Amino acid sequence: MNPSKAPRVLVTRPEGDDGPLSRALRAVGAEPVVVPAFSYAPMKFDGPGPDWSSYDWVAWTSAVAVDALAPPRSRASHAAVGASTAAALEELGIEVAVVGERGAAGLADDLMKRLRSGDRLLYPRSDRADSGFATRLRQAGVMVDDPVAYRIEPVDPEEIRSALASGPSAVTFASPSAVRGTAEALARQRTAGAPLAGTVLASIGPTTTAALCELLRAPDVVASVPAFGALARAVADALGLAGQDGQRHG
Repeated sequence: MNPSKAPRVLVTRPEGDDGPLSRALRAVGAEPVVVPAFSYAPMKFDGPGPDWSSYDWVAWTSAVAVDALAPPRSRASHAAVGASTAAALEELGIEVAVVGERGAAGLADDLMKRLRSGDRLLYPRSDRADSGFATRLRQAGVMVDDPVAYRIEPVDPEEIRSALASGPSAVTFASPSAVRGTAEALARQRTAGAPLAGTVLASIGPTTTAALCELLRAPDVVASVPAFGALARAVADALGLAGQDGQRHG
């Protein structure tokens, strides 16, 4: 497909032009346009940070947390939401024992089958993370430490509004933070939903889908598993694209 004819797909997560979601979109024949709806800043810990050797498990609900902390290998077992988060850990040489495919709630379900009362679990999170994951494990007797590993920060809303108004074929959302940032950028407009009319909204998984339903509208497509490749394929299916392998989606 001629790149100039490829449908433009907005990437609302903070990544470079050659980031993992952008690469996945190019592979299915789309033209990614990176317009982050939020940014993040790693937290600075007083002292050396977490004592990794003291935990039985570490739970990761986003690759951003992995990037922020760059965990060392330790005796702890690691659990991750989605293939993308698991891949970020594996790049650091860390084996992932559990990969949840249904968001943070699904990961909690998976861990409940493995954890015992008294186990220690580290859950590095964002400053906007929902408390449900940690609360459920604590109710089962798990000792959960949930330090803020990174802060979600706003970006220039005009860039988002302009990108949406330009008529992209699709908009991808890989986290609730991206949904919130987009909704906040549109909130000052007289008709918030107008820039999204006729645009395919694509969600990476159930937590992001819930945020879309609450703050914008229900997504048109949802990735089969929470991974960038699956999100790109869902977009391709919706737009009827042929990927680099020549196979037509949709």
